Amino acid sequence: MWYGRRQGGPEVPICALRKHLRPWAWLAALLASGLCAAAADDVETCKKIDPLISPDACTAAIKSGSLQGHDLAVLYLNRGFLASRANDFDKAIQDYGEAIKVDPQYANAFSNRCAVYVRKREFNRAIEDCDNAINLNANYTSAYVSRGNAYRLKNLHSQAIIDYERAIALDKNSTAALFGAALSYTSIEDYGRAIEVYGEVLKLDSKSTQALNNRGLIYLRLHDLDRAIKDFSAAIDLDPTFVYALNNRCSAYNSLKDADNALKDCDRAIELVPTYVNPYIGRGRAHRLKNQTDLALNDYDRAIALDPKSASAFFGRAYVHDQREEYKQAADDYTKASQLNPNDPETWNNLCWALGIIDQLKTALYACDRSLSLRPNSAVTSNSRGLVNLKSGNLAQAIEDYDRALNMSPKDENSLYGRGISKLKLGDRAGGEEDINAAKAISSSVADDFKKLGIR
Repeated sequence: MWYGRRQGGPEVPICALRKHLRPWAWLAALLASGLCAAAADDVETCKKIDPLISPDACTAAIKSGSLQGHDLAVLYLNRGFLASRANDFDKAIQDYGEAIKVDPQYANAFSNRCAVYVRKREFNRAIEDCDNAINLNANYTSAYVSRGNAYRLKNLHSQAIIDYERAIALDKNSTAALFGAALSYTSIEDYGRAIEVYGEVLKLDSKSTQALNNRGLIYLRLHDLDRAIKDFSAAIDLDPTFVYALNNRCSAYNSLKDADNALKDCDRAIELVPTYVNPYIGRGRAHRLKNQTDLALNDYDRAIALDPKSASAFFGRAYVHDQREEYKQAADDYTKASQLNPNDPETWNNLCWALGIIDQLKTALYACDRSLSLRPNSAVTSNSRGLVNLKSGNLAQAIEDYDRALNMSPKDENSLYGRGISKLKLGDRAGGEEDINAAKAISSSVADDFKKLGIR
């Protein structure tokens, strides 16, 4: 917040008290000292928002000694605001601290320092300062927003939402509170409420590209691809250089398997920001969809060069190696992706599959178990573990895995064929042939697929 106010009325700097004095008294004071006019000029300049001039004016006004008490605290607060806007957070914190020393009841100073601590990611200090601001002024919208931001960035979303909703109740037009609430609702996967809140933002500002983009991301996560593309397109129409919306629409088109439109968007994003990693990953996926695996590998290589810690880039490159039946390279990249993102069940499943194909069966079983611990009801991973147990000779366990997969996906030809082979090996000829024939009725190539995996 800029120029400070107490609850109950505007600030009145000492030199602005001229209107309260008789003319002769004011003149006498002015003749006695030339400080008041100069201090008044500096105070007025300090109220302005020119970062090149105002800090010096604030400093001059502070040093003049013409203001005391709360009026002096206001000058410290304004100089702190300018420092914060210039990203000089330590200087801002120092000035807000001086404002609090001069006026310990100054809620604005506590709230502003809270906001700076949030930007410095010193969240506990931020919360303490916002607590003080709210104790001094229970209806202080900005303090609730800043404390909500601190809680949200600590992943304490329930507490964050309480603060954001309180801020919205105080000021239904607070876009900062609405954005914060939408982000926290998204984090706890309350997507319906998040979409509703972004809708409120867009009622206030129909041209908010960030709100359109963020809502589009929720629709993308919900696989509501038409709505996602509509929001991303609206954001891009408003700002054709909005690379995040271009990248996200590329991802939505990939999900629709519309590789040509995906390529256009990711190409444009890369043209705008050549060092932005995600469009290379999206373009790699589009090339993979078009079976242009060399081009896909080039894009994933570029993404990894830009960000060696991108789990998505390693996963994408692994998928291409998998597609090219280069299973050792696929396993190496899936391993790296699992190290960078250990909570992704799909990565662990794919690693299990690749390791199973190259007969690293013990490690493969571990990967499948990790995947199932993260996503217990997965037909795909149950099928993968069935393959590993089949190749390991654990036939009863393989049948159990395939049974679980088929309970969730009854017409999966791979699980039927794998279970049939396992039954044959255990001497259940009738049961085995029944499963194998059922698998072949679904896919005529299933037997050849298993031969490639080393199973006959």
